[in-house]
Amino acid sequence: MKKRLFFLLVWVLPAFLHAQNATADSQQLLQTRIAVTVDSLEVLLSEAKEDSAKAGLLGHLCYSYAFVQPENGLSYGQRGLEISQKMGYKKGIAYCNQSLSFCLWALGNYNEALRFALKSLHQYEDLQNHERIAYSYLALANVYREIGDYKRALLEAHKAIKIYDSLKFSRKVAFAVTGSIYERQNRLDSALIYMQNAYELDVIQHGGNWGWLVYVLGNIEAKMKHYDVALAYYKVALPLVFKDNYLKDIVDIYNGMANVYKETGQTDSCIFYASEILQKWNSTSYQKGMLEAANTLASAYKLENQRDSTIKYLELSVALNKSLFTQEKEREFQNLAFNEQVYRQEKEYAEMQAVKERKQNLQLLAIAAFILTFIVGVILISREKSFVKTARFLGLMGVLLIFEFISLLTHPWIENITHHNPIWTLLILVLLASILVPAHHYFEDLVKKKLVKKRKVRRSKTLKTIHHNPPANPPNGF
Repeated sequence: MKKRLFFLLVWVLPAFLHAQNATADSQQLLQTRIAVTVDSLEVLLSEAKEDSAKAGLLGHLCYSYAFVQPENGLSYGQRGLEISQKMGYKKGIAYCNQSLSFCLWALGNYNEALRFALKSLHQYEDLQNHERIAYSYLALANVYREIGDYKRALLEAHKAIKIYDSLKFSRKVAFAVTGSIYERQNRLDSALIYMQNAYELDVIQHGGNWGWLVYVLGNIEAKMKHYDVALAYYKVALPLVFKDNYLKDIVDIYNGMANVYKETGQTDSCIFYASEILQKWNSTSYQKGMLEAANTLASAYKLENQRDSTIKYLELSVALNKSLFTQEKEREFQNLAFNEQVYRQEKEYAEMQAVKERKQNLQLLAIAAFILTFIVGVILISREKSFVKTARFLGLMGVLLIFEFISLLTHPWIENITHHNPIWTLLILVLLASILVPAHHYFEDLVKKKLVKKRKVRRSKTLKTIHHNPPANPPNGF
């Protein structure tokens, strides 16, 4: 407990003290910042041409608005996707699909979020952009986490960490997503390790201004029943997410605070923060956050024995839950996940087959090179009188190698066209043998004749030389 309090004081208390000096109303400040941002972005868009730069800008806007006003982000992403598709700009298509997946995730449309995340993953794999492949895995991890499939979520998150390790790229986001999954899974020791590592990296890189990291640390402490520490984290996180206009994170933090107040018996404070979500932040379209607030209010009013209010928020909870999670949506989600698993298996098999085929082709190339070298060697040896018998034998071996190599090359082709039908395979092999065997004998005889002919020619030349140029001192008897 003391260690965690020390961590809080060292890393986040300065930000908290700075935030306490702010005097402007946070909601008013937030709306002003959104308006300024939208105006400046519209100016940039009006000046941009219909090219890859504009497509990239629209994709970036789509991603940025996923955490602020995801419904607006969708329109930016769709425009960027249309421009990219019209130009055949593959990077733009992949980027806009990835950005759209985040908007759909924030809106609670998890099926479509999964669909777009998978599209971008496949497209970035085709582009071999490993950094973006890793981020696509994190997008998938986010979606799986929200629907409670923590096993798949962790699998995707650890894939991202592995890629970032190989690229020597910052693992901050990957650590944060992984830690949040462990937190949802109630594996709090692992969650704390990953989130603290992510926060330390954020302090180094951006001064510790990522409010969502602080919020998840608050969730971990709340689940450990360290409620005072959890509230301190939430109060540090709140101005940070206000500063960045992240409406989704504001709703999550309010829900976290309402839950802590409910657990500590401060029902009035619990009702206040949960009510703030439904009254002030319902424009976020963050239905899952609204659902959590409705459930908290129903539980709090039940503790207060206010039957009418309890029923009211229970009905709202049922309606939101039905909107988010239906059997049809769950079935569609599972189908998408299953199809992706099949796609992955097929891709791995295809890659294994490609490696196997490449290895086989290299072996065939090596055999062909060996046969060619062997034949050249036989021709060179046949020139020497002392190696005639050896050359004859090796020449026959060379002919045999050539025809066996032809048979080896044609065998897969035969199996392919016959679909491994034994009758048709046998017939084609017999037909091939009826061609190769006579040809083998023909070339065998040809090699023999050539070798014999060369030998006779050499002997004839030698005799002629001796006849025309007798030795100066003939041996005795001549």
